Amino acid sequence: MIPVFSIVAYSDTGKTTFVEKLLPILKEKGIRTAVVKHDSHGFEIDKEGKDSYRITKAGADITGIVSGDRSVLMENRPREMDHIFGSIQDVDLILTEGYKKGIWPKIMLHRSGTGKDLPLDPESCLAVVSDVPVHGAKNYFDLNDARGVADLLISKISETKTDKNPLSRLSFFQDMDKDTLDGLWKDGRIEQVPRNVRIIEAGKHADYFYFQLTGISSIYTLTHTGSRKVISLIGSGTILNDAIINQRPSSVYCETYQESEIFVIPIDRFHYWMEKDYNLAVAVISMQDLRVKKMSHQLRNTVSNISIERRLASKLWKLARDFGKPCEKGTEINLNLPITFLADMLGVPRETASRACKRLIDEGLIRIEKKRILILDSDEIVKRFHNNNKK
Repeated sequence: MIPVFSIVAYSDTGKTTFVEKLLPILKEKGIRTAVVKHDSHGFEIDKEGKDSYRITKAGADITGIVSGDRSVLMENRPREMDHIFGSIQDVDLILTEGYKKGIWPKIMLHRSGTGKDLPLDPESCLAVVSDVPVHGAKNYFDLNDARGVADLLISKISETKTDKNPLSRLSFFQDMDKDTLDGLWKDGRIEQVPRNVRIIEAGKHADYFYFQLTGISSIYTLTHTGSRKVISLIGSGTILNDAIINQRPSSVYCETYQESEIFVIPIDRFHYWMEKDYNLAVAVISMQDLRVKKMSHQLRNTVSNISIERRLASKLWKLARDFGKPCEKGTEINLNLPITFLADMLGVPRETASRACKRLIDEGLIRIEKKRILILDSDEIVKRFHNNNKK
């Protein structure tokens, strides 16, 4: 797949001017580039009175214009970015101007004269380009250093073309044919996704198959009041999509909880390899079956007649099982778990979750130190959430 990078900044910072400087340098180095611009205000690229304009206004869903040296297809309907990217071919790199909420690596532009704050956390960006030094930037460039940014992009393109296929190291792909692994790797790409980036949105079709390679993502829904209800945390080696086979809209949201590596492949290409390799289809069905079982258990644990303390004990035991590490005093859950996130997992107000935590602390079952939770006695906490007489 073609690597994608986003140039993000507030209006009037100079995104287009910087891209104008960047493109000739990339072309000079033999890099073919596609640029996709985000326009939040709507746009019109056709001219009134032209035949193509009349055809569009008459109701054509797609209008094409072809000349001796240029061609364009205008889709007269909204499209997700994944669909747009999937239609781009024969380039080495795709740059987007805008789309700061996308999962793609971001190059953030900042100009001190605008008087505006940084649009994103510098640590979440691949690079920061500014006229003043920016603390926390992984890669910093002056606004005039388009050549330095071009060199960085070229180095990242080279990384995506590596012959090393990490999929074979994951248990999910163990039984696949080598041709399948090679094909998946060729058709897909790995995205370095910062924390708190939404990958899948409820109610929308996912044009891509997403697989968690490293890091952790959260699966959640929204209540009728708009509050977040976290269903589960997903670690490495797990499918993120809940709808894969029949292209149904997703029923849940998925967002990175930690900085993560996500393997991304167009869903139609993933379907192709599922048809070619029976073992891949079996692995997908088995993992989705396990997901349904976990969801069913989750629903049983959210019944209103189960006390908050029991539900919290159950959640913490599962987190310790999946993300725990043994220590001298028990098992430490190797995640930062603020009370707000625990409340989202339980679907209760923060104050209620805080009281439940205090109850488990008072009972000597857990300790909390700097957002890290220590399970002091795994056997007792199991008894706590299995004891139906506890209130």
